[in-house]
Amino acid sequence: MLTNNLLTFVFLISCQAESSAHAWIDAFLFRASVMLPLDKRMVLNMEHNVPSTTISPSSFSTLSKVVDYTAVVLSQRIACKSFHPP
Repeated sequence: MLTNNLLTFVFLISCQAESSAHAWIDAFLFRASVMLPLDKRMVLNMEHNVPSTTISPSSFSTLSKVVDYTAVVLSQRIACKSFHPP
């Protein structure tokens, strides 16, 4: 459901500048993170590079892109570990 909403945002604001699109998505993710239960946290990564990856051993096709946002909802205990190295 979150993905569908983000895709709708991207479609609606695709005519605008990229910085404007990021402002809309940032606001949406902030509001979504506030609506989580008290024991959950959203870990948000921005501008994540995906290294070249072969799709399957029998295929010569590879995937490689830059992902603008990655959002993961985790328990508070696990989310805190992602911010503080062991």
